[in-house]
Amino acid sequence: MSEKKSNIDKYFHTLLESTPTGVISIDRAGKVGFLSTAYTTITGYRLEDFYNNDLDFDKTIHRDDLEEVKKLRHELKEGKKVLGVEHRVVKKDGSTVWVSVYASPVFSDTGDYLGHIVSLQDITQRKKAEMELFEAKKNFKAIAAYAWEYWISPSEKMLYVPPSCERISGYSPEEFLEDRKLMLSIIHPEHIRSILRASEARTANQ
Repeated sequence: MSEKKSNIDKYFHTLLESTPTGVISIDRAGKVGFLSTAYTTITGYRLEDFYNNDLDFDKTIHRDDLEEVKKLRHELKEGKKVLGVEHRVVKKDGSTVWVSVYASPVFSDTGDYLGHIVSLQDITQRKKAEMELFEAKKNFKAIAAYAWEYWISPSEKMLYVPPSCERISGYSPEEFLEDRKLMLSIIHPEHIRSILRASEARTANQ
C-alpha cells in the first residue's frame, strides 16, 4: 500500500512539474508546503525563500491587492473555489507580474480545513495590451470631444460624427448620420464650392 501511495505521489509531483501553470500549496497557517518550477519561473521565488528566509507569503502579493486576496482566502476556508481571479504579484526582483488565479480548498476526512492549492498563470502581456487599448480609447474620446473629424464612405454616406459636433453646430451626431445633406447646409456659402471640389476629387481617386 505504501509503495502504491509512493508511486501515486511521484505521478502527482511529475504532473505538477510538467505544467506551465505555476502551482503552490499553502497550509491553514499560511505556510508554503510546495511550489512548482513554473511558479519559480513566473515569480522568481523558490521553496527555500519561504523556509530559510522565513518569507511571509503575503509579502509576495501587491499591497493594493492584498485585502482582496485575504477575502478570497476566507472564502476558501468556507469551501468555496477561486476561479480566474486576477491580481498582481511582487516578484523576487521587486518587479510586478499580473496573474490569473485558480484555487481549491483541501479538507481532511473529518472536514477540517488543511489549506489550499493555488494555480496561477502569467497574464502580464495580456493586461499590458488591455491597458494600452484602454489608453488609446481614452485618448480618442478626448480628441473626439474637442475636435470635429467625421468619417465618410466612398458613397458619401456619413459613417461617424463625434459628439463634439453638437457643441459646435447645435446638431446631434444622429441628425448628421440621418441626413447626408445636413453637413453641406451648415457650411458657409463661400466655402461650398471648395468643399464640393474636394469631394469630387476624393471620389475620382477611389
